Amino acid sequence: MKTGCPLIQPYRTHKNANCITACYKSNWFDETLHISPLADDCEQRFRYLLTGKIQNTESADLAAATMIEKLALDIAYLTRRRQEAITGIFDDQF
Repeated sequence: MKTGCPLIQPYRTHKNANCITACYKSNWFDETLHISPLADDCEQRFRYLLTGKIQNTESADLAAATMIEKLALDIAYLTRRRQEAITGIFDDQF
């Protein structure tokens, strides 16, 4: 089976649905700037706007800002998908 990311190595096939984020992140890891999705405060460190945009809840939270950047959580595709999901839950009067 061929592996690799088609964004970086277009001649290879990749079955990972998370390729965009995985490719963007590459092999980055910094223990001091990493937020585990299992952390008790993970949900409180990010907020989602009705437009689908993601932000760090506290402007001084460097780890949250870094995770958004390194995991490419603010790319247009994810923003649009979040907006579609939010629109499906809340009506226009919300």
